[in-house]
Amino acid sequence: MAKARRGGGLWGEPVVQFLGLGGLVFLLWRAAAPPTPVAPALEASPATVAALQAEEARRTGARPDDAATARLVATWEEDEALFQEALRLGLHERDAVVRRRLIQQVEALADEVPAPTEADLAAWLADHPDDFRRPETLAVSHRFFGGDEAAAAAALARLQAGEDAPGQAFVHGLRFPEVTVEHLRRLLGQRFADAAAGAPVGAWLGPVRSSYGLHALRVEGRTAGRPATLAEVRADVEAAWREAAHAAARARLRARLAARHRAP
Repeated sequence: MAKARRGGGLWGEPVVQFLGLGGLVFLLWRAAAPPTPVAPALEASPATVAALQAEEARRTGARPDDAATARLVATWEEDEALFQEALRLGLHERDAVVRRRLIQQVEALADEVPAPTEADLAAWLADHPDDFRRPETLAVSHRFFGGDEAAAAAALARLQAGEDAPGQAFVHGLRFPEVTVEHLRRLLGQRFADAAAGAPVGAWLGPVRSSYGLHALRVEGRTAGRPATLAEVRADVEAAWREAAHAAARARLRARLAARHRAP
């Protein structure tokens, strides 16, 4: 005689119970799991379209028509798709150049510093006088003889005796009424500049060799170096002040963000 089926209907079957419990567990897991990220829609906002049109007008000199605007937007959407894919792949985390660029972009947030006041600039100049000091200047005359050593020696003797010896024409002229030693070094070379720096005022000496040839040289006068006034160096002082202000602002930003993101 066949055994009677147990009560409870279909739910009483072990297989059905197993499948039902499994489905319940799956639903609970889906409810607790974080939502799957959804890629941003590739749709240019009105502000983006306006910016694309303005950039195209700046580049070409004419505002783009509807067809040109559509091409600009299509290119922007393709670029945006590539950008979003790069973010999804984490390329911004693995590429050192991209990482450095992002760091610089954040640092640029600290570059907006207030304009310095007159008191700020005056204080900076007072604290850094040697950075802006006006150098000694010389009044220099010379005669040029090319590579002719005999002519240079003979002319120098006449000049030292108080006679005139004109020499050759020179591309930069035969007199520098107000020149620094550094300018002479750049223009005529180190040996000429050193000779002028050490020369007594009023005496002809030489022959002195420059990067062009041989010279007789006379320093006619010297003006001693001195501290600069703010009016003379305002632009340089302001540039130095701004550079320091930006560096300080970036240091504060770095410290603040490091403290925010540092593990407790």
